[in-house]
Amino acid sequence: MQQIIYLIIGLLIGYLFFKIHKLSENKISESRQESQIANQSPKGLGKINHPYIDSRKMKAGGRDYFFDLRATQKGDKYLHITESRLKDGEEVRGNIVIFQEYLDEFFHVLEEMKRKIKR
Repeated sequence: MQQIIYLIIGLLIGYLFFKIHKLSENKISESRQESQIANQSPKGLGKINHPYIDSRKMKAGGRDYFFDLRATQKGDKYLHITESRLKDGEEVRGNIVIFQEYLDEFFHVLEEMKRKIKR
């Protein structure tokens, strides 16, 4: 039963990623461009990382979920969720980014789905 719940959670996260991806796509692109311009190394190389404010890890069967609270260079906070699992011996990762202005709606939909699962 617990594995079924983990599977459903994984599917929900995938579904929510699809729905939220379109909403946050433009915001992510703008944020990345601004931070890359502000933080480029002298040769324009290097990975730009937003600082972690808080982080939690959850194990769910063969999957690990990382919930990272981060902030952009402008100070806008966002939730970065990563799912990590092994597929054919290789690590596969999926990510969801939810900016603070969408958090209430995101958790409302998640609670709604949770209630439907528990029926």
